Amino acid sequence: MSAKLFLMTWLEVFGLVYSRNVHMQMEAGDGFEVRNIREYFIAAEKVNWDYLPMGTDPLSGNNSYIDKFLRHGPDMIGSKYSKYVYKQYTNSSFKTEIPKPDWLGLLGPIIRGEVGEIIKVHFRNMADRELSMHPHGLRYNKNNEGALYMDRTSSINRTDDIVLPGETNTYLWKITERFAPTADDPNCIPWAYHSHLNPDREVNAGLLGMLLTCKQGVLTADGQRNDVDKEFILYYDIMDENESWLINENMQRCKNVSACYNPMDEDILENNRKYVINGYVFSNLPNLTACAGSRVAWHFFSLSESYHPVYIHGQTFLYRQHRASVIGVWPATFSSAMMTPLNPGNWKVTCFNTKHVTRGMQCNFRVEQCSGYTVQEMLSGRRREYFLAVEEEVWDYAPTGQNQFDGGSLTNPGRLSSKYFSTESGARIGQRYKKARYHSYTDAGFRTKSKFNEEERHLGILGPVIRAEVGDTIIINLMNNATRSYSILLHGVSMERRMEGTWAKENPKGDFHGHVILPGHVGTYIYTVPGYLAPTEDDPACLTYMYYSAVNVIRDIHSGLIGPLLICKPETLDPVTNKQKYIDKDVFLFYSSIDENLSWYIDDNIATYAPGKGNESDPDFIESNMMRCE
Repeated sequence: MSAKLFLMTWLEVFGLVYSRNVHMQMEAGDGFEVRNIREYFIAAEKVNWDYLPMGTDPLSGNNSYIDKFLRHGPDMIGSKYSKYVYKQYTNSSFKTEIPKPDWLGLLGPIIRGEVGEIIKVHFRNMADRELSMHPHGLRYNKNNEGALYMDRTSSINRTDDIVLPGETNTYLWKITERFAPTADDPNCIPWAYHSHLNPDREVNAGLLGMLLTCKQGVLTADGQRNDVDKEFILYYDIMDENESWLINENMQRCKNVSACYNPMDEDILENNRKYVINGYVFSNLPNLTACAGSRVAWHFFSLSESYHPVYIHGQTFLYRQHRASVIGVWPATFSSAMMTPLNPGNWKVTCFNTKHVTRGMQCNFRVEQCSGYTVQEMLSGRRREYFLAVEEEVWDYAPTGQNQFDGGSLTNPGRLSSKYFSTESGARIGQRYKKARYHSYTDAGFRTKSKFNEEERHLGILGPVIRAEVGDTIIINLMNNATRSYSILLHGVSMERRMEGTWAKENPKGDFHGHVILPGHVGTYIYTVPGYLAPTEDDPACLTYMYYSAVNVIRDIHSGLIGPLLICKPETLDPVTNKQKYIDKDVFLFYSSIDENLSWYIDDNIATYAPGKGNESDPDFIESNMMRCE
């Protein structure tokens, strides 16, 4: 049993216990008054799907992973697979398909309903194997569950569990008060639906979608929302084609079929894992577009066993009454957030997980300037100016050489720590690494470093704290004293696209650009903190964000270029010290596994500390360069 299947099965067992109690009450009379019935005609079909229809990453131009794992070859399927998907039709004839937005990608149609309504789904199985439809977050009785498992029900209550090819089943799902959004919830809350005979294989095959349960008065007669200008759904997942019902059929797509049938070959297995957003990889998701100043509802979900930190460059969310720049999506969870998009241009959408984003879990969000929408920043006029420099230096992860918890040397043989810090064999780098770091200076001359007081010593490898209040303009003068190009990018603030410190194309046919500072040069970045990015009433006085170099986000951060940022409510910071009032001390803790193998300086560190012996393909050497620190 895979981790995903175990998780979903456990959740369904828990739901069964709860739902049986509810169903008993419903059968006794629950007072549910049907306000309306919303009818959907949905079919399951087999399609040819391309995870990478453009054949390239159109914005970054980095195709190294694509060339290794997503090209069609003798022992690689490539990017094109047979999939099962849900489609929506106009009526019971299932002849006229209702088009869905391009950005939904592999996902099925959006199902919406309000409190007091019944969602009536006519499901036709037009695929070649038995399937079903099972909802989360709705009320149903046993013959409308759409889930096959040992539940001791009679055959009359199991016709919904298995819908054979060519057959149709009708599901009735209620949105009662007990299943309604609460007063503190958004107007619509997200849930998933999927096939549930073997959910692991069926979800990996593509049979899933999102349904939204809404408060009364939010939906129009045709099921659209009247309280937002745009609504987007993003599904983050590792779709494992090795676990799909269609794996054997897809193996036939290999140029050398026998070479693909090797379950012990990790490259083949990895080729069949797709790190997707809505079924696309490497910015191939189309038409994710909204107007600056509009009201946009976002819904995020995942059914895999992985955690996905969702980040959209240059934007923030209102999430559970709090301001946030990153939203964490846990396995089998569903999250909603609101956004007012800022600053026209293309903005990257990523999973802030090193492995996931480097394997394609990213797309593009385009903000357009539209008539009828205005964005007024309402700034206070206060300017906070910082002078930062990027400098290369040697960093010691364990300057005492001792285990500060239980004593003893970190290099003692037999200790787990010795494989990271011992250099006796000559094949380990040890505790000292060449890094790049942000340092603060007093003025534009970059001659005098800012005074470093004792209470800031805990910052360690982090850059200096940047602080600002709502209404401020932040000006950062960045001197690059390193040997390669770097930049700076702040979360939680507003910036023009030209100020973003990333290196990418604005469109597939355009040139690369970004506010990147060459070695030996100085550049200025200007950010603002308008009122619509302020901490909410439920937030603390200051919100913690981060800043980092974003020429190559992954490698720049692992090289050491990251620091803390505080965005505070008005009149929170002392005008003299720039520290938060009524607080004795700020403590910033950065928990991370810093992967020195991904640092720009790994070759320099091998040459300095393990010359001729550091083997970058040796798993033990690779592990020795993982610094799990705070």
